[in-house]
Amino acid sequence: MTRTRLTLLLLIGINLLLNSGCEKVVEESVVEEKVVEESVVEESELNFRNDKFYPVNSDTPYTGRIVSYYENGQFEENRSYKDGKLDGLSESYYENGQLESSRNYKEGIQDGLSKSYYENGQLAGSGSFKDDIVDGAVEAYYENGQLQGSGSYKDGILDGPAKGYYENGQLKESGSYKDGEKVGLWKMYDESGQLEDEETFD
Repeated sequence: MTRTRLTLLLLIGINLLLNSGCEKVVEESVVEEKVVEESVVEESELNFRNDKFYPVNSDTPYTGRIVSYYENGQFEENRSYKDGKLDGLSESYYENGQLESSRNYKEGIQDGLSKSYYENGQLAGSGSFKDDIVDGAVEAYYENGQLQGSGSYKDGILDGPAKGYYENGQLKESGSYKDGEKVGLWKMYDESGQLEDEETFD
């Protein structure tokens, strides 16, 4: 066999391998698309009973996304459900199309990161939930984007360091909470950043 013919056969073989590999990838991606494909319906197309959503004329709780719209066609809500209950990301929107809030749920209970927004798109607040109770770091913002306050919750109760700010970004007060009550030294400042007062809590 000549070297030219051998080279040609190798190229043909490599080409066949590459093509068959591509076909395999395409088939796998098609299969994956079918797996992740989920149902999307408007709330008006479902029945709500026993605290769950059901398709009409069905005894099987609905799994998929439920959407609703404003009259102008903009999304109003886009929520994920599993077995008829909120499960996964739930979003609500302002009529201008801006995101109003995003929350995470697990088996109908708020669980995970939650965020809210002003109508201009600025973040208004964020915090974490566990079993429908605020748990972890929480932050609130002014409409201009400046941090308004930060703190930490434990089982739904303020617990740990906390700070408050003026709309111009200057620190307003700082201290700590324990079981929802102020404890230790708290410092208060004026809008220019000068220390204005101090108070100690038992």
